Amino acid sequence: TVFIVNCLLWGVPMCLLRQPMLNGFARGFMDGFSPLIKKMVFLMMGQAGKMMVCNALNMAAIASVGDEDANYRMLRATSLGYMFYMGSFAKDVLVEMQLDGYENQGRAIMWFLNLAVCFYTMDAWAKASFTLKKTK
Repeated sequence: TVFIVNCLLWGVPMCLLRQPMLNGFARGFMDGFSPLIKKMVFLMMGQAGKMMVCNALNMAAIASVGDEDANYRMLRATSLGYMFYMGSFAKDVLVEMQLDGYENQGRAIMWFLNLAVCFYTMDAWAKASFTLKKTK
């Protein structure tokens, strides 16, 4: 549920509110670009948002029809994926720090929210009283 909410929290605004979302995270970043580049960036944001919404729907579908084994595997896989995402997030911060004059106003809230989701789900996965069945 936490993953689904987090995907929808980022995906829906990226689909519907691209300009306000971009202004919230990268104010002034698009000022020097041509209209064609701006259009391309907005299209990419929209596609990323649609993918997040699709991921949320996929997780909800798997959780609704899967058994305990499927839910455990999904929690484990998405938790580990989130761990790698947090590493990628750290890399992005280092790249942004090298760009002259680029400020990401939403970086702190994104980091805290993503860390909370990552910690909560990894803790739930580690404390689960479930073991995977061996497959033949």
